[in-house]
Amino acid sequence: MSRSYTSVVKVKQDVAWEEQQDAFLQSALKLWYITVCRWDDVCAFRIQLHEITMEDDALQMLSDIFSGKSPSTLRKRALAIMKMCDHADLVDVKFPWRESDMYAFICHEQHCGAPVSRIKGYLQTVTFCRFVLEVKELQPILRGFQEQGGERTCASIPLKVTELQELHAVLHIGGEIWDRIFAGAVLFCVYARARWGDLMRASSVIEDFNRDGVLCYLEARVGQRKTMNAQQHRHLHLPMVAPSIGVDERNWLDLSFEREARIMPAPLPDGTAGQRPLERTEAAAWLRLLLQGSSEISAERRLSSHSMKTTILSYAAKRGMDIHLRMQPGYHSSPYKMGLTYSRDGAAASVMAMEGMLEEIRKRTFDPDDTRSGRIKNASQNRAEVIEIKEEEGEPLEVHQV
Repeated sequence: MSRSYTSVVKVKQDVAWEEQQDAFLQSALKLWYITVCRWDDVCAFRIQLHEITMEDDALQMLSDIFSGKSPSTLRKRALAIMKMCDHADLVDVKFPWRESDMYAFICHEQHCGAPVSRIKGYLQTVTFCRFVLEVKELQPILRGFQEQGGERTCASIPLKVTELQELHAVLHIGGEIWDRIFAGAVLFCVYARARWGDLMRASSVIEDFNRDGVLCYLEARVGQRKTMNAQQHRHLHLPMVAPSIGVDERNWLDLSFEREARIMPAPLPDGTAGQRPLERTEAAAWLRLLLQGSSEISAERRLSSHSMKTTILSYAAKRGMDIHLRMQPGYHSSPYKMGLTYSRDGAAASVMAMEGMLEEIRKRTFDPDDTRSGRIKNASQNRAEVIEIKEEEGEPLEVHQV
């Protein structure tokens, strides 16, 4: 099957991500404005918004309330509320609902075949309105619909070592230039443990050479990201560091491609690089196309863009790496704010631990794709063997550890 990028990259307006984000935000704000205007006249938030006569001023108020929220999240929540308002019009009720109205709506959606994830999304949207917009009328719904227990399932799965090796092969000997560029971007995302969307918003890329002039690390400095409002990362550019040697012995950074802040621009139909970054849905489809021969989601292996971030973190968990060393590579908030603030390279320990694990994978002493009983190879040889030497008269006992 053809691996041409033209089957997965959409033809869209070619604009930089900053302009794209602003357009998404304005669109999401207008959706919220239109939707809230459909709410019950007695709703306190609807009254507050309606008191602002100028639409531009109302949109600015919404922008202030939603400050720091992702435009895509705002749009998703607004569409969910709009769907609920459409149903409310059919049954002649007004939003915000009572608990019985919410129950009737969920039953209707289940009867129409809505997946569990969509039902959960509606409840998340109600929670969003309750606490972000302070719609206190929704509190009874939150008390009545507590999240039910059950086994949690992961939406994405990590890449296998063999799949990473295939990406290395595409990068070094692939035929199509855009496949090679994309494979390099995926490896950057994997080894930097980054979300695809965060990496695409990198403000700069820093190259780290050793004394022999060999490129050893690539660092993307990211300001706009999902955890930007966490106290630990606030007002800081997040350094996403990727080592040059992964599961393959070859230096994947030793390429002729020009490195810049636009890590993976979406290719245009004529084969040139566009201004907009490749979107995560396009990246996921392209990844499946390279590794599975089809851009469609496979029931056996549900590869997504988030598979790139989870891969190394999954390997680290299987290797038994310390939990704190696993939190730092994933850029999660942690209680060690002081230590990270006053260390000028807080990622050093976790990156060194990750490099040691990757070396074990290359040497085949650790296989994260194996079962729990077979992941560590030659485990008995790695244990320290103690040899006792009997004490001679007048001499101390000696114990040697090898």
